[in-house]
Amino acid sequence: MSLLGRDFFRLPERDSYPLAGLFLEAAIDKVGIEAVRDHLYPANAATWNDACRRAGTSAEELEKAFEGFPGD
Repeated sequence: MSLLGRDFFRLPERDSYPLAGLFLEAAIDKVGIEAVRDHLYPANAATWNDACRRAGTSAEELEKAFEGFPGD
């Protein structure tokens, strides 16, 4: 959630873009590229929980996947 919306732009670019890339890799690993593309990518902070459900996961499960992802 901290990478959605304005909080993303509050982080220094040297941190925000690599973190976003790692999150994207973890999300693709968890739900597949189609679910990321169709549900997670267009989501914002207000729609994130619903987007996660439509992708077949939860915000909590994605966060766990990200925390345990190599490179984090």
